[in-house]
Formats: sequence, structure tokens, C-alpha cells
Amino acid sequence: MSQASCYVKDDYRLNIKPIDLHNAVILDTETLGLSNHAEICEISVIDAETGVPLLDTLIKPHHPIPNDVIKIHGITNEMVVDAPGYSEDDIVRFDLTKIEQYVNKK
Repeated sequence: MSQASCYVKDDYRLNIKPIDLHNAVILDTETLGLSNHAEICEISVIDAETGVPLLDTLIKPHHPIPNDVIKIHGITNEMVVDAPGYSEDDIVRFDLTKIEQYVNKK
């Protein structure tokens, strides 16, 4: 059993336990800001045990990426021009299905 070097609280008590990475994935997103309405412009899913990227895709947001946000994550409006948009999320759903199948085979 793989375990992370970090720990999580167990039921909000002070007891802590190691994280089992066997069937875990890491979800990372880049957004257009920090508000509740900020759009996602990149999604990455990584196998927590092996570090294998299972999904890494740009997403074309409905609104332009602000310059101050570009300075943080480096994703430009030019980079997302040909990326799937929110109306084309079947591509992302297909990849998420592949991720689920990958994790369930472990």
C-alpha cells in the first residue's frame, strides 16, 4: 500500500492517518481567477500512486483570460483558441471515463 508523506485529519479529531494512494487521483485545475464564477481553463488528473498523467487538457473559457491571471499560470488566450469549450465537454467526459476505468483496474 502506497502512502503519502502528508496526512489528513480523521473526522475532525486530532487523530491523523496516512493517505492510501492506491486508488487516488490528484485533480489540478487552472482558472480565470479565485471567485465562485471563475471559469476553468485547464484540467489535469494524475495517478497519485504512479504520477502518471491521466488527463491534461486546456479548456476554452467563455471569457478572455485576464493578464494578471496569465502571469500566474502562463496560460494565454492564444493557447486556448483551439481547445474544447464547455459546450464540447464530451471530450472531457470521455477522458474522465478512461480515468475511472484506469483507477478501477488497479
